[in-house]
Order: sequence, then structure tokens, then C-alpha cells
Amino acid sequence: MQVWKGTSFNKKLAYRCMDANTKQRPSSPELMNIFNYWYGSIVEYENYKDINEYEYYGKEIKEVFEEADKEIANRNRKF
Repeated sequence: MQVWKGTSFNKKLAYRCMDANTKQRPSSPELMNIFNYWYGSIVEYENYKDINEYEYYGKEIKEVFEEADKEIANRNRKF
């Protein structure tokens, strides 16, 4: 199975959430900020596209989610 190429920011967050050292895990407010940034990057693209937060620009976040939507649609057609 090919791994979706745009998962780097998802993986980073997942690894942080599962860190053995609980002090390295993101707090609830930090998670909310990250998810709000991802959401804003998609829904309010023009306002977020050139903002760089959490190591990624809004336009990169949107591209990754759009690619994932295509991948999911293609997989659903195969079954």
C-alpha cells in the first residue's frame, strides 16, 4: 500500500501525541490551535495561504488535504 505523500505534518502530530514523555505531548489548547489552523487553511484559504504556522504554510495544508480527498475518492472507486 502506498502511503499518501502529504502525511508529514499528520505524522509529526501523531508522534507528538503518543510521545512516551507526557511533557512532550501537545496540550489540548495547542491541539485546538493546530486543528483550527488546518481548518482555516482549507475553509479560509485566502486568509491563510501565506501564513506559516507549525512549520507549514496554509497553502501546503490545503494541498495535502485536497490530495487526500482525491486519494480517498480513488480508493472508494476501486472497491
